[in-house]
Amino acid sequence: MKPYAVPFIFASLLAGSVSCQTKSVETIFSSTQIDSATGLKEQKIYLLKKQTTNSDFDYSKLNNIDH
Repeated sequence: MKPYAVPFIFASLLAGSVSCQTKSVETIFSSTQIDSATGLKEQKIYLLKKQTTNSDFDYSKLNNIDH
């Protein structure tokens, strides 16, 4: 093995473990407004329900946002 291979492998493993740490989710804003559905031909209105930091999308709902 080359002399620089061991430090490179160690640095790669260390960087991988640091990047995979889970950060806590913090809620910044949460809406209590009651909303209602729009009509068939009306312009769609999107309302912010909750704003958080260190969170991720629910991609299954994001892909079908208009359905």
